[in-house]
Amino acid sequence: MKLHDLGDDRVLLDLTIDEHVATSHAIGAVLEALDIDEIEDVLRADADAAYEFQFSVARSEAVARLAGNQWLPPSECCDVEVAGMRTTAATEIHFDSEGSLWRLTRDQLRLVETIVAFHTVPSRAPAWR
Repeated sequence: MKLHDLGDDRVLLDLTIDEHVATSHAIGAVLEALDIDEIEDVLRADADAAYEFQFSVARSEAVARLAGNQWLPPSECCDVEVAGMRTTAATEIHFDSEGSLWRLTRDQLRLVETIVAFHTVPSRAPAWR
């Protein structure tokens, strides 16, 4: 994983295929596991912004699969339907044969970092999980 500062509160996250798949999976798994009321406390993020970000990642993947990307795992929902939906999140993901490039705001990067840490470090999960 490589991180490049683009200035103006934007970064470029350069992920390998495995890193992309793991990050995308973590985003979906964590947001699915948390109740809407827990998102702000656990992830330190606005719930609407977190769900919008999750949807924008899913939409980017759907568009890439429809364009012929072979390494993305299959989606649980209809790619055509998801790809046609609009999102207001400022997430751009470019896919190639080696992985993906994510253009993110600093807030989105912090959300990704928090989700990945929560997903991969059991001690960060609430005691009742």
